[in-house]
Amino acid sequence: MSSLGFLADITIIIVGFILLYKFRKPIAKLFARIPLSAVFLAPLVSLPFIFLEETINCMDSGDGLGCRMTTWINVVLLIQVFILCLIVHKKKMTDIKWPLFWYAVIGVIWEMTLGGLSVLVLTLNPFMLFMGPYVMVSYAFLAVIPLTIVVLRNTVYSED
Repeated sequence: MSSLGFLADITIIIVGFILLYKFRKPIAKLFARIPLSAVFLAPLVSLPFIFLEETINCMDSGDGLGCRMTTWINVVLLIQVFILCLIVHKKKMTDIKWPLFWYAVIGVIWEMTLGGLSVLVLTLNPFMLFMGPYVMVSYAFLAVIPLTIVVLRNTVYSED
């Protein structure tokens, strides 16, 4: 977690996701005007959300330098968003609910096996009951606007 503290961090992500989801179409329409393919535009738009989410959900390496994000995690998340957007584009999906949900589920599985939740899983820590859903919201937070961009473009081109 960041230096803001646990409650502030989770509030930023959860309230941020709720607001992004509520206003996803007007926000996505602003970005959708950029003349790039949706499959490439959407991951680029995800970068600020990835940086914010990773700044909040960073891990302390125990080296005395505190909480800091690592570049390789940002690259992995960017690749994940690109693949997700590519799937949604190729399948010509016109709704983000199921792709967003499954991305969040895959994100939790990723974190439980290779990421920060693996320690909680190995120790059967009951805090996992909170962290699992929170991690799902974190993954959804960084993908909601990119997915909406792709879906908007899919909808526009399917009507033509």
